[in-house]
Amino acid sequence: MRQAVRDVPGMEVIDETALSTFSFAKYLMWKDLVERTEVLRENRVVAHLIDTPDKPFDDGASRRFNETEIDQLFAPADVINLLPADSSQVAASIVAAEGQDFVLVGPPGTGKSQTIANMIANCLGSGKTVLFVAEKTAALDVVYRRLREHGLGAHCIELHSSKSDRRHFLTQLRAAWEYESRVDPTEWLTINERLKLRRDQLNRYVAALHKTYPNGWTPYLAFGTTLRGANDAAPHFDWPKDRTHDKGALISMEELADNLGEYFASLQHTPAMDLVDFEDHNMGWQDALLSGAESLRHGVEKLVGSMGAFRSTLGISPTRQPAEDEIASLTRLASAIEAGRDQDLSIAFAEDFTRSERDFLDFSAAVTAYREAEQKLTARFTVQAVESIDMEALDRQWQEATASLWPLSVFARQKVTRLLQTYAEGGTVKPENDLNLLRRMKSQARLITQTPLKNASLPLKGLDTNLTEIAEIFEKAGHLRAALNAQGRNTEETAQTSRKVAAALRDRQAHDDVWLACERLLAAHRDFIDACQKFSRLAGRDIRLEKTSDALPELCARLDALADARRNLRDWSNWCRLRNKACAAELGPLIDLIQRGAIPAGKARSAFRLGYARWWLGLIIEESDVLRNFDRFLHEKAIRDFREFDDLVRKHAIGQIISRLSHDLPAVQSVPRKSELGLLRHQMELQRPSQSIRDMISKMPESFPKLAQCMLMSPFPSPSFCRPTRPFSMS
Repeated sequence: MRQAVRDVPGMEVIDETALSTFSFAKYLMWKDLVERTEVLRENRVVAHLIDTPDKPFDDGASRRFNETEIDQLFAPADVINLLPADSSQVAASIVAAEGQDFVLVGPPGTGKSQTIANMIANCLGSGKTVLFVAEKTAALDVVYRRLREHGLGAHCIELHSSKSDRRHFLTQLRAAWEYESRVDPTEWLTINERLKLRRDQLNRYVAALHKTYPNGWTPYLAFGTTLRGANDAAPHFDWPKDRTHDKGALISMEELADNLGEYFASLQHTPAMDLVDFEDHNMGWQDALLSGAESLRHGVEKLVGSMGAFRSTLGISPTRQPAEDEIASLTRLASAIEAGRDQDLSIAFAEDFTRSERDFLDFSAAVTAYREAEQKLTARFTVQAVESIDMEALDRQWQEATASLWPLSVFARQKVTRLLQTYAEGGTVKPENDLNLLRRMKSQARLITQTPLKNASLPLKGLDTNLTEIAEIFEKAGHLRAALNAQGRNTEETAQTSRKVAAALRDRQAHDDVWLACERLLAAHRDFIDACQKFSRLAGRDIRLEKTSDALPELCARLDALADARRNLRDWSNWCRLRNKACAAELGPLIDLIQRGAIPAGKARSAFRLGYARWWLGLIIEESDVLRNFDRFLHEKAIRDFREFDDLVRKHAIGQIISRLSHDLPAVQSVPRKSELGLLRHQMELQRPSQSIRDMISKMPESFPKLAQCMLMSPFPSPSFCRPTRPFSMS
């Protein structure tokens, strides 16, 4: 041997001996692999293990589908299951029946044996033969027991080892040979169609519930988020119905919400910082801001003092109304009093001011009507001339002249014209035009002269009255009356204040306490407004007083606290930048909850998702017909129907499988002695069968595959029993 391999590279003869006890069954396996390598290589998996074990397995053009697509691709009648199965187990049955190669993985207790039983049943129902090989006898027994319990025991041959009992083997073949079953196919189709209707109904709801929208969410996710957070605080978003978000935008909003919560929790926040909304912090700005805060504080103190002095001077008691309303009320009264420095507003204290206003409107209308008629005259008449004309006599003479016959009418009209001309100051009269106008003017002049306002303290000058001035006086007087009768003051106090104001307006002494108090209050208010505007420009937000009566002292306290918090202003400016970015993203409601402390630190993202889910869910339900019309009771009934039909289909599945396993072999007693089935019948009739299992299988190449369409065995006897002349469809 050494001489023979001397020149062969890599070959040598070593003097070693290996002694052991070898299993004959394993020897058969080894022998089968050696002698039938090329035949076995026709199997894709075997060829891969032999030729390319170091590369990924290529399963060729095997069809792949997602478990969620099963109901769309297959009708219930296309997949036969004897036992309940989920989508992954059904998928395994389908790919097994299609002849695909795969590995089924699962820890103990997850239903592998049940899945294998369903796979075998589905393959048999598809007209395929099955070889099930398991190393452990217990695994074979479990699968066989499940198949037997559901009526397939007579069609499954057990050969656990080469020492399997011949009598038991022949009993199994006899059961398969003698088994007869007739099944009505229409019943199978009917119950599967009913199952399909319920399945499709439920799947429509599932599809609507799990539909992925552009924002990456599904209604199922939104429902779950909403239900889990039913009692949690969340922002209320009121975005328009047509507002949409893509997945990236929603993720950005979630990140922004998370940053808001985390950053605000790290701040040393005080109410004073709420006065500031400025993003670009620098020391120059900070110094100017604190200086503006000091000026504003002085302005507040000055305003508070002047308001107290004004109330004391006029006898006005402090009220519990919000400070902003109190400021407006007092400054409105002071402004109304100040308006009386240059005009007499005594009319404001008239007992029937409203009637006086109406009288003025009548007076103004009379003056206007007089002037409008005067503009239409052909000659000029003084007021005195208009008042002295005997309009009744002239009208009578003119009517008589008009009614006279010619030529008397001509002379009579000329006479009236000459008489009317004597009243005119200039121009040429035309009685046919002027008489009606003069009559109207005389009537309006009478109203002007007899006006009830003639004794009022108003600058009335008859037709020469400045109506704009009088209207301004009434307007200012109305403002003064409204300011004196402000809400929150009792009648006695209002009367006392009115007397003081009336005296001041009547005497018009510049150094009167009332005038001085008004002047100081209005000056303090202007200074306060100027200080607010200056501070607001620096702080980046307007000053808004709280809706309390103590808002001004509270503002002073916050301004003092702002100076004490100067070390935190840089962090607060960074927060303002982040908050404004969130405001631009329309997250204002979330910001309010965070700043009020309604959302704990670290919960901002989940609070945003909850608020978003509540907003988005309503829109999606309205958009989807399936979700909008969902009825819990009908849905639960559909589920019960589906379960009932599914159980019926599985009960009828065994009949469908057996009908497809029909072997069309002749009856046991009708076969000739010298035939494959005759040999089988002879062996079945012997007390002790004379043929080995291997010999009987080899002598029935045509009949045995029809009787043993499903075989269950361990790996070791399979080379002896399963020859290449009769391969199984599935193994």
